[in-house]
Amino acid sequence: MSLDRQVAEFYREKIEKKAFFVPGARLNALRIGANAAFNDKEFVTDIAFTEDRLISFGTVVTGAPRYTVKPEFECYRPFIEAVTEAKAPSLKVRIFRPTLTDEALPVVLYFHGGGFVLHNIASHDALTRQISKEWNAVVISAEYRLCPENKYPAYLQDAWALLCWVRGHARSLNIDPSRIILSGDSAGATICAAISKLAAMVESDDYPMVHAQVLFYGDYGAVPPEQSESMKEFGGGDYVLPREMIDYFAKMRVPEDLSDDDPLFYPGRRISGKSAATADLRALSGMPRTIVVSAECDPLRDDGEAFAAALAAAGADVTAIRAPGAMHGFLLYWHKFDFARELITDVGNLLRA
Repeated sequence: MSLDRQVAEFYREKIEKKAFFVPGARLNALRIGANAAFNDKEFVTDIAFTEDRLISFGTVVTGAPRYTVKPEFECYRPFIEAVTEAKAPSLKVRIFRPTLTDEALPVVLYFHGGGFVLHNIASHDALTRQISKEWNAVVISAEYRLCPENKYPAYLQDAWALLCWVRGHARSLNIDPSRIILSGDSAGATICAAISKLAAMVESDDYPMVHAQVLFYGDYGAVPPEQSESMKEFGGGDYVLPREMIDYFAKMRVPEDLSDDDPLFYPGRRISGKSAATADLRALSGMPRTIVVSAECDPLRDDGEAFAAALAAAGADVTAIRAPGAMHGFLLYWHKFDFARELITDVGNLLRA
């Protein structure tokens, strides 16, 4: 197993210096470094239309599609309502449209990565522009609330609010509300999986709330870190995402009152006890069409692939893709790595098929 040639060359200096994460670093310093490394001026894909918008939701349920909790998921009602009944604040989004056609296009709600504590819509501007172009879809990139200032489930409340807002404003956005796709990288993929799982546990008033989801190297809780071979092999600090960094960020998003029965904090974790184990499998079986992308040299690889296997075992329509020789976070370098650029195109073709 070896790194892709372009990846190895690009990261050579950082790998030699083990410069990906400094234990004890202050969060503000990490954010400054992340903002300097990733910004919306590095690479710009021509796009027909782009707009920054500040969306004010008020109460999430206001104007949102009507839904009820399915009987088999009553055991999860408190967790569902903690997200769906919450008041979400204003949310900054960036909207891309690949062409100026009058056709109602599919829409991708994109949630950026960064361990739930870093990054924003500017850091992912180049990527989301390219996704809009390659997938021929309107992309709405969301700047959800970050941890630790706003711990779980704040970011899920923002994601759910955006999903409901998009469904309710499909006509003015000129998008097809029956083709809503959730996508994200790293923490953003975790958010997508949790929202799709939540959507599978409720009955909405028309078509499914989520048509498909594309998940890039998320953290789903499907494999405990101690049982993950990829975590043992790649989590020592020689790669982009050392175990120390994963644990550091995880502490920032865990609320003091997190319940062991929460099905959304780790959307891929099997919950035991009561009737939850059966209900959890039913939620996975009700997930939308899913594309799970893992990176071969990523500590989270085994977790992502186990999550894809769990979805398939539950009966969901899932496609698992492993990016050979790739490290965690490779998608942000799509314009530097040939395989990453090709992967974005391939995923678009899968979605159209």
